[in-house]
Amino acid sequence: MGFWIFMFIMDLLCPLVMIAFGRRFINNPPKSVNSFYGYRTKLSMKNETTWKYAHKIAGKIWLYCGLVLLPLSVVAMLFFIGKDIDTVGTAGGIISYIQIIVLLLTILLTEIELHKHFDKIKMEIYAQGKKIVEEKTMVDKLMVSQDGREVIQKLADLRQSLKTAKMMVWQGRFMQFSEKGMEFTNCVSDVASSCPELDLVHYQEILKKILSLIYNVLWLLS
Repeated sequence: MGFWIFMFIMDLLCPLVMIAFGRRFINNPPKSVNSFYGYRTKLSMKNETTWKYAHKIAGKIWLYCGLVLLPLSVVAMLFFIGKDIDTVGTAGGIISYIQIIVLLLTILLTEIELHKHFDKIKMEIYAQGKKIVEEKTMVDKLMVSQDGREVIQKLADLRQSLKTAKMMVWQGRFMQFSEKGMEFTNCVSDVASSCPELDLVHYQEILKKILSLIYNVLWLLS
């Protein structure tokens, strides 16, 4: 009977420890990251945020699992009251192994929850950052588009101004050319007045057609 009591107490240690630390982690977790006390894994010790969240999750899991394991362990050991030492030792050992497996599973569940939670936060931060970048890109494109339209309009206005200036230059040259032509026509008229056999009117018409043709060619070239 004494050995049964010993194994009974040993089988209650793990559930009681899980309940005690679970309540403590929930209500009064370690305030800062340390390598001495607390739920210490690589992810939980990454920063203060992961440290606090890990103790919150681990505390809940340990508390619930301890509350389930405690009555189950008590009931299981009651079936071996009055049994021989070997039977009691084997039963107590099996119960202890099951408790250790559950404890290891709670660590695995805590790590999975940590990864899930902080991966979700990372995705939210990434999505927000991506949205900000896209909005900034749209604004930049809009500004570039507006600037581009202004540049295109200015280039069109400049091109039109250059075309107008070029036309005025050619018109000025043509006027000069026309004046020279008129002077030449007057000279020809003077010569023709001294030579009656020349058809002065016919010659003037031909010269006007030549000048008009030259003006049209210059207009097309402009």
